Amino acid sequence: GSAGTISLCHVIKVTVHLFANTLHFSHRKSMDQRIYRSRKDMHAAGLKYSLSTHSHCLVDLDLIDHVITESGEMNKIAYSRYMP
Repeated sequence: GSAGTISLCHVIKVTVHLFANTLHFSHRKSMDQRIYRSRKDMHAAGLKYSLSTHSHCLVDLDLIDHVITESGEMNKIAYSRYMP
């Protein structure tokens, strides 16, 4: 998902822009956001595995280079005020 892609971009020094509408900013800690997780046992190609799916992707703000909102670019210090 997004977190894996962003992590890879960070490792290989590709600039990451987060485009987010401020209406979607969370004002709660990530552990309090009630992220839905489903888990399903799968069988394919003779293999058995468990597939976990999450409703949201969490990304460490340190991996984001630029935060762009409908008001323009925010610096990460201002953005972090929205994320306690």
